[in-house]
Amino acid sequence: MLSFDDKKRNFGSNNLQDENLIEHGIRALSPDSNNGIDWEHITLSHEDMKSIFDPVVDTILALIENVSWEARQNKPDKPLVAIVLVGGFGESNYLSKRLNTWARAQDPKLFVISPSSNNSWAAIAKGAVCYGLQGIVQRRILPCHWGVELASRYNKEIHDPAYNYEDEWNGNLYNSDTIKWFAKMGDVSDGENRTKVPYSYSTYDRYTKHSLSLRTCRYDEPPWSRRDSRALHAPVITIDLAALPSSAFSQKQVGGGFFGFGSRTCYRANFTLEMVVGSATFKFEIRYNDVLLATEHVDSKFVGESN
Repeated sequence: MLSFDDKKRNFGSNNLQDENLIEHGIRALSPDSNNGIDWEHITLSHEDMKSIFDPVVDTILALIENVSWEARQNKPDKPLVAIVLVGGFGESNYLSKRLNTWARAQDPKLFVISPSSNNSWAAIAKGAVCYGLQGIVQRRILPCHWGVELASRYNKEIHDPAYNYEDEWNGNLYNSDTIKWFAKMGDVSDGENRTKVPYSYSTYDRYTKHSLSLRTCRYDEPPWSRRDSRALHAPVITIDLAALPSSAFSQKQVGGGFFGFGSRTCYRANFTLEMVVGSATFKFEIRYNDVLLATEHVDSKFVGESN
């Protein structure tokens, strides 16, 4: 059936609908002109070949469509861009043509690659191994504590009252000389888990910029004071409040005398600081209602800077 293998491989290589003359090699097979059989050959029309191919190709396309859908669902942040045909899949012109038609109809469009190299299977195997190792690489032991400069409610037992202030939104007494530590040195973290720090920000100017200063520490017990030399400096993340819709803010009138004369409008919004561990960097994000506002990437070996 070597002749049929050749016909299978070349079927669909052009748009012609030629008949296919195939050696059958069966001596006892009697000629049958109605079915295109003579002593040496079987003649198959283009439609005959399609009837052989289509059920198999339809099944393959359904499988690919299902796998691609699962890939998009499992890794929405890593878009599917190409399909690689190797081995017997890469040898079929008809499958390649049908698959290309399907791929071009996708949104976004996919590319179909049929490598001719004999090492294509090895390349696929190496890629699968690297993909499998990716999750292992991204599981990292944090080399230091990670924190952020956020004010805390005043505690007379530990806070210096020189750094106290009254929150304009609720009138509570806060202390600005504090650090909120959210990731512990020695913890194992990976890209599947996000460390989240929710916080609120109040301002009289909703069109200003707002920044968060990250801090690190390599001591077993990180300090609560920003002034402590053990708390090292890390990047600052800044967002533009003007980019937020007015619906993002709660607002109320603060201060003023009788009948509210002289009062000011105070705005308040809720945000989340998020930390994501990657293969080579730590990513810090500020989000409002799950909408990304700002991102800062830090090398995974970074442990802070002293000023």
